[in-house]
Amino acid sequence: MKHKNSQIRKTPHSNLSGLGIAKQIIKPVFWTTLVIVGLWSMMHFATPESKLEPYTKFKKIPVIVEDTEVRKLEPKLERFAEDNRLDFPDMTNSNGDLKPTSKQLSSVGHLAHASDVSNQLGTIEFPTSGSEEAQQHFIRGVAALHSFWYTEAMEAFQESTKVDSNFAMGFWGKAMASNRPLWRVQDIKSAKAALLKISNTSKLTQRERDYIHAIQFLYGEGEKPARDKAYSNAMREVYIKYPKDLEAACFYSLSLMGVAKNIIKKKKLRLHVEAGAIALDVFQQNPNHPCAAHYAIHA
Repeated sequence: MKHKNSQIRKTPHSNLSGLGIAKQIIKPVFWTTLVIVGLWSMMHFATPESKLEPYTKFKKIPVIVEDTEVRKLEPKLERFAEDNRLDFPDMTNSNGDLKPTSKQLSSVGHLAHASDVSNQLGTIEFPTSGSEEAQQHFIRGVAALHSFWYTEAMEAFQESTKVDSNFAMGFWGKAMASNRPLWRVQDIKSAKAALLKISNTSKLTQRERDYIHAIQFLYGEGEKPARDKAYSNAMREVYIKYPKDLEAACFYSLSLMGVAKNIIKKKKLRLHVEAGAIALDVFQQNPNHPCAAHYAIHA
C-alpha cells in the first residue's frame, strides 16, 4: 500500500535551536531595559545643562528660599494652593475659588476673647492686649494663617497695626505671615522689620510675651533648619505651659511639620505623627477650628 507523503506544518520556531529561541526572547527585553535606563539617566545624571548636577528640568524648588526670592515664587505658590484646594474643600466658594471674598473676610466677631471668623475660616480664640478694633483684624489674620492664606493674613495684620500702632501681636502676626513652613519659604527681611516694631512688652500678658519670645528663634542666627528646630522647641514650651491654648497647639503642630521638611525621610514619621495627633486633639475640642482638620490632613 502506498502512503501519501504527509506534510509536516512547521511552526515559526520549529527550525530554531534553543539558542535561537533565547535570542528571540532576550532581544526585546534588552531594548526595553535600555530605554528605561536611558530615561532614568536623563533624570539623575549629568548633562551639559546641569554641569554634573541632576537634570535641571526635574529639579524641585530650592530647599531654602529667603527674602526677595519669596516674591519670585508667589505665582508658583498660588498655583500650588489652587491645585491642592481639595485638601480643604469647605474653604472654597460656589465657584471653586480658593481665596475668600471681601464679605467673607469682613465677617469677623466683635469679642476680644472669642471671635467667629465666618463659616469659611472657622472659630478661634486668641486673646490679646490690643484694642477691640485691632483684635478683629488680628483674629481674621490668625484664621487666615491656619488656612495658609498668607497674603490675606498679612493684609489683616497690617490693618490691625494701622488702627493700633502699638499692637505688638499685630507685628508678631506679620512675622508669622512671612513664614511658609510647608513650602520652606521665608521672607526674613520683612519679618525682622516687623519684630523690630515691638519695642515695649511691659503691658503685654505673659502669654503674649511667650509667643513673641518663641518667634525670635525663627528669625535668629544660623541656617534655616536650625532656626526651624529652635522655634519648634520654643513653641513646645508654650504648648506645655498653656495646655488649654488651642493656638499654641496649632502653631506647635505646624512647627513640627516645618522641621520635618528639613530632615531625612526615616526621621520624618515621628514628627508627622505627633503633629497629626496634636491637630486631631484640637479637632476634638473645636471641630470648627481652621487648623484642626487642615493640619491633620497635611501631617
